[in-house]
Amino acid sequence: MAEKLNYLKAVEFDKLSASFRKRYPDISYLAEENQEGLRWLWQPKYDGCYVRVNLRTGKAFSRTGEAVPHLSLTATELSYLYRFTDYKWLIGEAWSASMQFPEISGIFRTKDVGKVPIDKRLFIAAHDLLMDDEDPRPYEYRLKSLSRTLDDFQPLYVICPTYPQYLRLGTNYKSLAAEYVSRGHYDGLVIKDGTAPYTCGLAKEGQIIKVKPSFSLDLRVATIITEFGEKTGRKVYTLQIRHEGKGRGHSFVGSGMPHILPPDLTVGCIVEVEFMGWTEDGHLREPRFKGVRHDKVEADYE
Repeated sequence: MAEKLNYLKAVEFDKLSASFRKRYPDISYLAEENQEGLRWLWQPKYDGCYVRVNLRTGKAFSRTGEAVPHLSLTATELSYLYRFTDYKWLIGEAWSASMQFPEISGIFRTKDVGKVPIDKRLFIAAHDLLMDDEDPRPYEYRLKSLSRTLDDFQPLYVICPTYPQYLRLGTNYKSLAAEYVSRGHYDGLVIKDGTAPYTCGLAKEGQIIKVKPSFSLDLRVATIITEFGEKTGRKVYTLQIRHEGKGRGHSFVGSGMPHILPPDLTVGCIVEVEFMGWTEDGHLREPRFKGVRHDKVEADYE
């Protein structure tokens, strides 16, 4: 049974419903429609942890509903936001421009408020404002409410992220996502339907679409690691691939690996690896095995 979500979860383009993808085969079709109705917006995706704050109690919660006490709004902020009795939830990312995601994640999960130094406090990059657990108002309306609220009063440690822009024909949004990732502190882009209400569950009808960058390199296999799955008991393979000319020199690739190792996938062969960029410590970010490159004798980095 699929998990019932209490929030609207963004999905990548290939995870949208079949009917949606039939109407819009790729992002360029969304941009083309925008020339008429200006329906679709894009925003940078902050590389942080999902958080929502109950404006009636000031308590902050994670995606799974766990309390995040050190992100709760202060009494002064609450006294102001209580005036907005129609608004219940502030949605955003717990984030910092001075920290990378692993540090942000560690601080986010800290339960002891006293263990979070002032100079390590996280901001909430807010991107939605809801009247209740769900909100029938179109996203453009909710965004205006959010912008107006934060423009009138700037709560401590709450910021309004980069204001969205409308999709434009001819823009390569994969490349734009890669540009944001290269700046650091971003995880790509999100495209939002400005006419969509906020409903809980997977955003399979295009309410929020994740756009992550993808790069591809042909790299040499250094080691093939064989383990056994805890639940299935079958073999699970991980590749250690070399990229001595860049980064830390090697990365591990498990995603996308076949369940049965093909005979041509051997130590020393060259494989294509798709990934999202480079981590701070010089490894491939979210690498995925794409296949053996029989047509290549030299790797991109040796």
